[in-house]
Amino acid sequence: MEKTSNVLCISKEIDREIAFMLHNYNNIEKLIDQRKNEMIDNMEVTNRAYLSSIHSIHSNTLEDVIEKFDTDSNILRLKAWKKLINSFLSKLYDEEDKFYYYFIKYKYLIKMDTEMMHEKLNINYAEEKEIDIYLKWVLYQYAIRAELYKEVA
Repeated sequence: MEKTSNVLCISKEIDREIAFMLHNYNNIEKLIDQRKNEMIDNMEVTNRAYLSSIHSIHSNTLEDVIEKFDTDSNILRLKAWKKLINSFLSKLYDEEDKFYYYFIKYKYLIKMDTEMMHEKLNINYAEEKEIDIYLKWVLYQYAIRAELYKEVA
């Protein structure tokens, strides 16, 4: 049998982003709020800034910052990832065999100790690595369909 990791591969950058999103799935709303706070911190709140913003395309007043909450690419990407992972987990949970769901839950969502996870799922380190690569690859395929990535030939 050929190893999964020899067949399925994604770039390190994408792998890191997927792992980050899975590890931070429960905190995505906090990350969105943090991004909003960064935008507010960069806001200009002087009368001069407001008056000059009337004729400016790229201003940074309170009104502009609030408008940017709905169009900021970082916030939109985090929301898209939250929705995608939620859908992915739901599909895994709906499977008759919930092994992959529990793998993600133990490894990324509750960050269970590796030894305990191996014991609960009856796997070893090599199998964990193969399963992890496979699930990230499947999630990457969903992310392509959700237009978070462009498909690479």
